[in-house]
Amino acid sequence: MGIHQRKECLRCKKKFHPTGSNCKRCPICRREHELESHRNRWHRTYVKKGYDQAGPKNNAWKGGSTPAYYQKKAAALPSVCARCKKKPAVLVHHKDGNRWNSSLDNLERLCKRCHQLEHNCAANLPSKVQFKPRICVMCDNEFAPTGPRGVRCPRCRQVRAKV
Repeated sequence: MGIHQRKECLRCKKKFHPTGSNCKRCPICRREHELESHRNRWHRTYVKKGYDQAGPKNNAWKGGSTPAYYQKKAAALPSVCARCKKKPAVLVHHKDGNRWNSSLDNLERLCKRCHQLEHNCAANLPSKVQFKPRICVMCDNEFAPTGPRGVRCPRCRQVRAKV
């Protein structure tokens, strides 16, 4: 079929000049067809199993293990830290360490400090860096530097700062 040959519209049966080899509708009917198919797309009632379903209806549901789930559950608990009783509780802690066990008697609300103490987070931090003793470039005394580029002892630094 050539570029100038006319085609018959599937909908209104009028003759029109096609814009492509697969064009089946005239421009007016094509627009109506696109709007109609767009409207129908949003009114489908079938939802594939496991998709767009919240909570226990979803295939991937594992008993409510997400932080949002157990934070909502723990909202019934007091908003003050269960350990120190001073700071506001911002985190939810599982007492038995099992995140899948989100029953209310297994949850407690803790402040950030108490939660880090519970999980011994300080042990995971690197130990304080120790620098080798150095000799001061001004007075030739040995000193323990506080940083990687310290070349003067604290006494000589103070004298230099005053000048």
